[in-house]
Amino acid sequence: MKRYTNKEIAKIIGITQRQVLLYSERGVISAYVESSGTWSKREYNYINLLEFGLTRQLLLMGTKFGSVKNIIAVLRDKGIIKDWALDFEKFYMNFFKEQCKVLRAHKMDHLIPEKPHIPEKPVGVIVFYFDILDDTNMGNLQLIPWDSEMGSLDYDIMKNIMVQYKGSVVINIGKIKEEIDGKL
Repeated sequence: MKRYTNKEIAKIIGITQRQVLLYSERGVISAYVESSGTWSKREYNYINLLEFGLTRQLLLMGTKFGSVKNIIAVLRDKGIIKDWALDFEKFYMNFFKEQCKVLRAHKMDHLIPEKPHIPEKPVGVIVFYFDILDDTNMGNLQLIPWDSEMGSLDYDIMKNIMVQYKGSVVINIGKIKEEIDGKL
């Protein structure tokens, strides 16, 4: 996997080199290779690029820095972005199987397609439902392999999730990935 420097990250994501350092020093992004001394440099991988892009978007949306750090940590610790970006078809099929279980549990078998339609490119939105958006409450965080070209998400399923929480944030990680890939 290709490695990127602070300067390359800054250029690709559209942030300053100082912001790259800040996000790393404050623990939002864990570099693929940490610096080991005065003259060594941090190196980042493709997954880090996606994390930087997501961090930028969350901060532009007004999300608190501590919340951004926790959101990125949850996604990284669970391997969600990595699994989605590196093996989208497998990620999509696992998501499809889980959604089928949910539909069966709600006696909505008629909504289950005979065969899943796997998009040609990785698409997805990160949905974060929260009670109170603060530095400790992670609520319910999911990466859903969907975009607007695929049609609407099932409203009843989404409504059942949403009514349990006070708010939500939706970020199109597919668009972030597409923008990054266009600069590589």
